[in-house]
Amino acid sequence: MTDATSVDSPRTTTVAVEKPARNGLRKALTSLPAIIFYGALLVLWELASQFGWVRSFILPGPSLIAQSIALNWDSLWSNTLVTAREILIGFLVGSLLGFILALGIFYSKPLRTIIYPGVVFLQTVPKVALAPLFLIWFGVGESSIVAITALICLFPILVNTVVGFEGVDVNLLELMHSVSANGWQKFRMIYLPASLPEIFAGLEVGMSLAVVGAIVGEFIGARAGLGYQILMANSRIDTAEVFAAIVFISAVGMLFYFGVRLLGRLLVGTRANTRTARESA
Repeated sequence: MTDATSVDSPRTTTVAVEKPARNGLRKALTSLPAIIFYGALLVLWELASQFGWVRSFILPGPSLIAQSIALNWDSLWSNTLVTAREILIGFLVGSLLGFILALGIFYSKPLRTIIYPGVVFLQTVPKVALAPLFLIWFGVGESSIVAITALICLFPILVNTVVGFEGVDVNLLELMHSVSANGWQKFRMIYLPASLPEIFAGLEVGMSLAVVGAIVGEFIGARAGLGYQILMANSRIDTAEVFAAIVFISAVGMLFYFGVRLLGRLLVGTRANTRTARESA
């Protein structure tokens, strides 16, 4: 009995150590083609700029963009903070409104009949067409940009939340009904946890659209922000600075997007692990 334990334990440890190592190697090999492709693309881009195959004011090379980032670092950083704040506030407002409207649409058929057509109508209207109205209503500056950002990210969050609620397992609801659970208990213990994957899928899409909404708002009417800096650089035909601002916009967008995605994986993963532990017990 003792000998069997002494032999099996090292094997178990070896497998546990080797499995993450193999997974890491597999992921690295999977990413290798993309790294090679984009690395080669950057090299070709730089060569095209250096040898004059493409004029630098049309498509500046990576080295010129890097120089522009170093030269305009202070303005890029300050405008990044402005845009990031607008994205975050607009996303939070849009997420809250989308969730509240989803609750109303799901729990009330009259509200669904009234609200849903209006939401679909707003979604079909180009947000650029609404931007001048937002400037009149909220004025030039951060308020109008936040409003545009909230509106543009509201729809996917609303729709995904409703889809998540409607996809809840009926057997779970019948189980809660059998123990005389009230509406709040059903929502807290069944509807919300079960719909988290769909809700976070909507939040990921909403965050991507929030970046677009903030930049569109800054193009229409702003005194600061990366969108405003792009307009000013474009008026000077400083294409390198335009690309530098685009790099910062992409960095902010990716940071927020993967932040939402990580939060979703943590919450959904925690829920799944908790459920598995309960089932095992």
